[in-house]
Amino acid sequence: MSAIRERIEDLQERIAGAAKRAGRDPASIRLLAVSKRKPVEYIREAYAAGLRDFGENYVQEALSKMDLLPPDINWHMIGHLQSNKAKRVVDGFSMLQTLDRLSLAKALDKAAGAIGVRLPVLLQVNIGDELSKAGGDEAGMITLAREVSPLENLRVEGLMTIPPYCSDPDEARPYFRQLGQLSRCIDDMGIDNIEMNELSMGMS
Repeated sequence: MSAIRERIEDLQERIAGAAKRAGRDPASIRLLAVSKRKPVEYIREAYAAGLRDFGENYVQEALSKMDLLPPDINWHMIGHLQSNKAKRVVDGFSMLQTLDRLSLAKALDKAAGAIGVRLPVLLQVNIGDELSKAGGDEAGMITLAREVSPLENLRVEGLMTIPPYCSDPDEARPYFRQLGQLSRCIDDMGIDNIEMNELSMGMS
């Protein structure tokens, strides 16, 4: 058994155990492999082990991999995106997880409309208010949700955050709870075209 397959199976067992303890269906949780700067061979191994969701930070790097790998991979853009690269994202990615400003939303909406697709996106929340990370604060994300609502070629499906680094994983739990509370708050507002079905919360 390869080291990659072994690690994936270990993670999936841990996810299943955590889900059962929380009274959740393990199938409702997706494992997103961050494949930035990883060779295609590693991604093939992870694919063979059952993974279908991969996250990339850089558009050009991701596009160079897509033609070399199976077409049923779900590619997620998880890096900060410049508005002038919107067209390249809607062409190849299954989801953008880093929507943090209206100007980017408008660029994505225009690019998606031009090719007749509706792009799933997550709003990126800087839950720890860290200067080194992109994303908006909680109030800003509520405002952004309202601003993005009229854009017909985007589908907001939830929120994404990467919490501050914690040496003890338990220290990250309050940030995850905070994101869950924000998700429920936005959902309760009933904003058109805004759904809170997904919470993307790294890292493993």
